[in-house]
Amino acid sequence: MKINFRIISFLVFVFLFLLTFLFTKKSKKSIFYLDEKNLIVDSINKTIIFSGEISKNKGEVQFLINLKGYEWLNEKASILSNTPLIALQNALSFLDWSFWESLYFYNKITRKISLLIVTDKKEIPAESLLITKERQISFSNLIFLGNPYWDNLILKEDRINCKKCPFLEEEAKWLNKSFPQKYVLNTKFFPVNKKVKIKLILSGGDK
Repeated sequence: MKINFRIISFLVFVFLFLLTFLFTKKSKKSIFYLDEKNLIVDSINKTIIFSGEISKNKGEVQFLINLKGYEWLNEKASILSNTPLIALQNALSFLDWSFWESLYFYNKITRKISLLIVTDKKEIPAESLLITKERQISFSNLIFLGNPYWDNLILKEDRINCKKCPFLEEEAKWLNKSFPQKYVLNTKFFPVNKKVKIKLILSGGDK
């Protein structure tokens, strides 16, 4: 019986192609992280999504968005979220630990990061909701991400919830020193609906 090596080679090629295709498809399947407050993380698209509510759309703020944790900062923000701040911190470190470390400890952006306010299938860049004379708004002013020192005191589960703090007088001094800039809210671009989704997207590579 004569062996047709061309046919065998073709079949081997097809077999390897199918294995590669199935492996690639499986490896690109998203890994989702979901906490009890519906914070969702898509590991493939490097995206975090959670809910928020617009508390005010005019006046001055220090931050555009504030999550649950530092409740006394709610009056200094425009969009509030019941998602725990610590859940967002965990989600960012889950997506890219080195990026989160640079952002959290050194306030350095090592890769491009986008923040969008989503409502009625429309995505609004978060920075467009703030009016400033600066060329670029700091990401830390778009969303308050906490602090390595104060988080150990403020975000403990057994801490009594305090909406009218600062927790300590030194905390308020630190905040005003670290975030002296105040921003005017851009009423023109604010969505009509109070309920919104907040989408945070990391780029595929370095900035």
